[in-house]
Amino acid sequence: MRRSSRGPLAGVAGLTLAILAASLVGCGGGGGTGPGPGPGPNPGLRGQVVEEGSTFGIASVQVRFYDSGGALVDTLTTDAEGHFAGNVVTSATSFHVVSIPLGYHKSYVFNGKRYAPLIAGCRAPLPSLAGGNVTLAAISVPSSSFPPPPPPDGCK
Repeated sequence: MRRSSRGPLAGVAGLTLAILAASLVGCGGGGGTGPGPGPGPNPGLRGQVVEEGSTFGIASVQVRFYDSGGALVDTLTTDAEGHFAGNVVTSATSFHVVSIPLGYHKSYVFNGKRYAPLIAGCRAPLPSLAGGNVTLAAISVPSSSFPPPPPPDGCK
């Protein structure tokens, strides 16, 4: 008589793995890292946060997206080269750059206008996301090795 080399839990472990794998297959992909779904499809959005006057990307900067009522709808974070990309809800109409690291002034420039993260409501306008696949112009942050930048002129 031949004995099985598998223990009594081998069948249970195999069944558990099969159920887990089946449940993950039905899991869809994720969107942005915002608080929840918004109206319309989630278009792809990409951009880069760089040191002002250069193409040097700045890592770990959060780019927060807001709807027309000022509610936070999504957040993306830059990678090691300063790039960010993800799905942002179409209700987003403005953005703000936060968590600017040490070594940089707490302001940023987008499309020729300066914004300040420390001023409530001072956010940069976002182009319409309805068409999907939007690439933003570079967002630049001034190095603190230079004198402080002029006051923000993009705030409403």
